This record gives sequence, C-alpha cells and structure tokens, in this order.
Amino acid sequence: MKRIRVHWAALLIPLTLLAACGKSGGGTVVPPTPTSTPTPPPVSGIVGRVSASRIKDYSSIQQLRDESLAVTHITATDKQTVEYVDNIPFTVTVATVDRVLRGALVEKRIKIRQLGDGKTTVEDAVPLLQPGKAYVVFLQQFTYGPGKETDQYVPVGGVGLYLDQAGVLQRVDPHSSRLPATLSPQELERQIAG
Repeated sequence: MKRIRVHWAALLIPLTLLAACGKSGGGTVVPPTPTSTPTPPPVSGIVGRVSASRIKDYSSIQQLRDESLAVTHITATDKQTVEYVDNIPFTVTVATVDRVLRGALVEKRIKIRQLGDGKTTVEDAVPLLQPGKAYVVFLQQFTYGPGKETDQYVPVGGVGLYLDQAGVLQRVDPHSSRLPATLSPQELERQIAG
C-alpha cells in the first residue's frame, strides 16, 4: 500500500492563525487549495494509510467554544460523499441540525467535512460521523481560502465532536485526553455559556 503523511499542521495552521486573530476571523478554517477534483483517484493512486499530526491540542470546552462559529446538536444522515485532495480522502456527511446551543446557524441541514473515508487507515484521526447517531459539534466554516467559501463545516480542530448517548455526551476523539471524556448536557451548557 502507498503511504502518505499528512500533517495536521498543513491542514490546521490557517485555523491557528485565524484563532490568534480573535473572533474577527469569523471562525473560518483555511485548508490547502485542492489540486484534484472531488472524484476518486486512479487505482494506482489509492491511499491505503495516511499519517496526520496535530498542530494544536485542546484542553477545555471553553477553547473549543472560543474557536467555534456555533455549537450544535446534530443527527448524522446516511448521505455521505468522499472528496479527494491530492489523493487524501475527506468524508462529507449531511447532518440535520436538531438544536443550536450557542452561536448563529440558520441552516436546518449542514455538511460536515472530516479527514478519512472509512477505508483508508488515518492515524490520529477522529472517527467519522455515523449515520443515525446524534452528536454535539463545535463548528467552523470550511473554506479553501479567502474568498473561496464552501457550504461545508468542520469540527473545531477536527476534534470538537461529542457523541450523544442517551443524554451522556462522550468525547469522540480518543487522542484528546485533556478534553473531558464525558459531559452531561447541563455541564456542556454551563461550559459553553459566556
């Protein structure tokens, strides 16, 4: 299998730069410009393993809140597409917005972009949204750069995602051990207030 290293730094440096500028950046994530179309790569270019590194480690709900455009409760649908940037897969999942917990979001259905496709091994990545499951997501707008907005969102830092399991919010990312592993909805609301 072909192995490609993707550094979270390359994907998230613009996020950090925008976060450093404060809220005036609008919570926009600026990933690298795609060099390929959103179609599968040729068979000879299929990626079997992707390595990713993080540029920032989040340690609190307040950090996720401060870098988010909105905090929402969503339900993932079974409508998923895979897009490729330089043969690296990204899954885009359509989700229904159940509630906006903080921030401004008017859409009732949104597209959430995540690294991976469920087939390629992506080291240090957050598991993909599962159809029919409910989540709390700390959202940022996804763009390809200034003036290149999209209709997609990403979880803050790739990690701003909690699975709602019958009223217990469970951190999805196994690698962000400094974030709370579980939260009650009331504790989340308290921490995102302000």
